[in-house]
Amino acid sequence: MSANLKIIDRRKHKRFQAPDGAFTILLQEPHLTLLGKILDISRGGLSFRYLDCKKEVSAPSKVGIVLHSRNFYLHNIPVKTVSNIEVMDKKTSSSEVIMRCSVHFAGLNTEQKIELENFIRNYTTGVLKA
Repeated sequence: MSANLKIIDRRKHKRFQAPDGAFTILLQEPHLTLLGKILDISRGGLSFRYLDCKKEVSAPSKVGIVLHSRNFYLHNIPVKTVSNIEVMDKKTSSSEVIMRCSVHFAGLNTEQKIELENFIRNYTTGVLKA
């Protein structure tokens, strides 16, 4: 490969670093709720890490965004899963499996778009490079 080869980022939206304490909630039927730490977020979607509980977890169809320190909660965001992969984490024991899930926002209503924009503008900590 050429040393001058450039990686093309096909994302439509800039990704922003999520603030500490920002979590996503995946509501699973009938009663299972998973909580994941948001890694980054954009106007098009977000990615988060979560501890795999070894239960049958289906891809989320809706998520919530929580930033407890700011009393921010955006709920029932429709999403489609882009990826859900196991990641290596040197801080966890070998018996713990950390997953990274990326989701695309699918059909936000006007209020959700406004709240998402508010979250990105007021709480994220900077733009991520490709």
